[in-house]
Amino acid sequence: MTLSIWEPRDKTRPVRKLYKDGKKVDIKWSLYWREVKAYKNEEITLSLIKTLKTKIIVKDLNVCLGSNSPKDEMVNDIGEFRRTLDSLKNEDRNWVLLDCDKCYPEVHPQMSTRERVKVLEDRLPILRRQGLVAWPSSSGYFLDDSIDVKETGLSKHHRLNLHIFILLDKPERADTIKNFLARHKDNLDISLGVISQPHIIANPIFENTPKHTYPGQDIYLREEGEC
Repeated sequence: MTLSIWEPRDKTRPVRKLYKDGKKVDIKWSLYWREVKAYKNEEITLSLIKTLKTKIIVKDLNVCLGSNSPKDEMVNDIGEFRRTLDSLKNEDRNWVLLDCDKCYPEVHPQMSTRERVKVLEDRLPILRRQGLVAWPSSSGYFLDDSIDVKETGLSKHHRLNLHIFILLDKPERADTIKNFLARHKDNLDISLGVISQPHIIANPIFENTPKHTYPGQDIYLREEGEC
């Protein structure tokens, strides 16, 4: 199984981003996890991903995507595993989740998800006419007006804050996917190339902090070949 849904055992350590009193608060993730659902490569479609993401939003599920299932021998008697490289299978997979939180001058808070996809396409032409499902990353719902001094000197209002799920032409090794992300590290987060890295897709938590609202639909589905 190459697309796995993981749930943390420790509910006090949600697999979400937390924003409290106007600041991001780091959460230490649970030590043990449970696989609640898994899919084979041939079962994975863009429509499935949109449905999963919508369900997670509406039901406010505390789960994340994983890039592989745990090895049978690494699952304990109550169905839990530790999220380590040694405990996970490393099967070839036919999907990648792209994460872009970079700052670009043309980006502004009132841009829709679809418009944000176009910004990344201008930097990564390989995405043009590519089928995809896109949605705002957790940080996209937090209006941070601090300055991104490390990279661009722009206000973080200019961050793209975008996740894009794409299907590959054929299943690829984890190293191949990791190398692809590394080649495009100026635009993409390379950490999602590590098979033990959770892909955060659950709703962020806001406490005493306003949540930004996007124009239009948050989730954008585009079938292959569409513009």
